[in-house]
Amino acid sequence: MRRFVRGRHVYNDSAQMPPPKKKLDQIVADLGQVIRERRQSKNLSQEALAEIADFDRTYISLLERGVRNPSFTNLCRIAAALGTTPSELIEGIQLDAP
Repeated sequence: MRRFVRGRHVYNDSAQMPPPKKKLDQIVADLGQVIRERRQSKNLSQEALAEIADFDRTYISLLERGVRNPSFTNLCRIAAALGTTPSELIEGIQLDAP
């Protein structure tokens, strides 16, 4: 039997898991959009950015589509590859209060 973990909660079936938080998903999607815009403004392909940051191209694609949430370390690597800082990438992205 597979077990699924979200936060501090463990579920025996993925159907029991509550749906992901929409607002948090939106933050990840917004970050992905910022990464895509910065990459395109530098005239870099996903493959070129991935090579500079030492990632696989598919990881960059997943980030830009908001499917993956990068760790702080990976965010720093992406920022460096784009010639910016992590704080500039996340500037203006915020979680709106419910």
